[in-house]
Amino acid sequence: MRKEAYERIFACIQKTRYGVKIINGISTAITYVTAVLYFSVLFWLVWQESYCDACVTIAVPAVSFILVSVFRAKLNARRPYEVYQFQPLIPKDKCGNSFPSRHVFSIFVIGTTIAWQCMWAAVVVWVLGIVLAVTRVAGGVHFPKDVIAGMSITDERKEQFNLTKPYVSNHTVLIVPNDSEIDSMEALNGHS
Repeated sequence: MRKEAYERIFACIQKTRYGVKIINGISTAITYVTAVLYFSVLFWLVWQESYCDACVTIAVPAVSFILVSVFRAKLNARRPYEVYQFQPLIPKDKCGNSFPSRHVFSIFVIGTTIAWQCMWAAVVVWVLGIVLAVTRVAGGVHFPKDVIAGMSITDERKEQFNLTKPYVSNHTVLIVPNDSEIDSMEALNGHS
């Protein structure tokens, strides 16, 4: 995302009454609501004497958090406000460690971890994760690529986003029987 896009988003948020407070409030509230849901599921597991499940529910987010923190520190990607020299709407004075967003990564790991115990809580956490991703980008502390780490690089996206060097290459393939009339992706047109 280019500087002009951030400026347009900032202008829209800033002209809205209490816009900056709302974006910060949403970001903070999501963090607390997620923590309450996570610890509620954890408490419930202990209450049910499901100690093994409780240990897994603690270990998966903890190990994931450590691994993503190490990865971020090694990569040390710059944040939008560093690249474009602007003041983010979400207060932040930290340099680097932008990719991937640890807030967004953590919320989705927590949601996935609790899904096998309490699906409705996981769905709430995942929805909150999407909202959190939007607020982190709109607040100027992350690029879209920081919160959408699995995006494929195309020429069009290279023009729209500031992308890091690719670290994974993926390709679409089509596998059909030898005697199939379909011999290309274009041959799929009209087939469901």
